[in-house]
Amino acid sequence: AEFDQVAIEVLKENQWDTLRADAFFSSLMMIVVSELGDKTFFIAAILAMKHPRGVVGAGALGALALMTLLSAAAGVALFNLLPRVYTHYASVVLFLVFGLKLLKDAREMDGGGGPSEELEEVEA
Repeated sequence: AEFDQVAIEVLKENQWDTLRADAFFSSLMMIVVSELGDKTFFIAAILAMKHPRGVVGAGALGALALMTLLSAAAGVALFNLLPRVYTHYASVVLFLVFGLKLLKDAREMDGGGGPSEELEEVEA
């Protein structure tokens, strides 16, 4: 909250639209928080240990940019096609479905502590 206030004050001084600034910082923070510790994060780290870091970094940034563009395009398309109340409830349902899937996957995880399939694929 304090970070948001400071960012808004700085952006107001530069004549930026507050709504756009809020959307920018909200999406930035959400992506940073959700991507840290993600499988993609660890795969990129492991690949960077075996291959040139610049190439791995460019590939990871390119993939993130592509996924962000696809997600933003889907959001714009759905916003224009469906009424706001439907998109709200659809996002609630999707959040619950993916959350329950994540909990189910965590419950079914093997507690053996061995390497995952993704790690074995990357190391191969």
